[in-house]
Amino acid sequence: MPDDFIVAEESENNFILEKSGNPYILFVNPHENRKSRTLYDTVKQLNDKDIDLAHFEDQESFGFISIRDLDEKKYEVSVGVGGVKLTTETNEKKLSDEAAQMMAIVDSITQEK
Repeated sequence: MPDDFIVAEESENNFILEKSGNPYILFVNPHENRKSRTLYDTVKQLNDKDIDLAHFEDQESFGFISIRDLDEKKYEVSVGVGGVKLTTETNEKKLSDEAAQMMAIVDSITQEK
């Protein structure tokens, strides 16, 4: 985890991370592997027209990003790899950097192959 993040709270499968006072919700499903589509399918089934959803897949993992408009200046961004998902709220200016850093975090978490 990057040095500028702290673990504010933790429970069995959920962690609340903070960076500069902004919360990030980290969910880890230990029963899913890096190729799991379960979290992606759950977001996809919402069929929410306000959610932009994209995914990628290679031989070792399945990942996704979802971006939901909250209002004119705020977005909810979630990224996931297999059974790990990280979610936060951000503005348009920070969206790309936040998503890249969040993907690096979820990709670094050890899961079964």
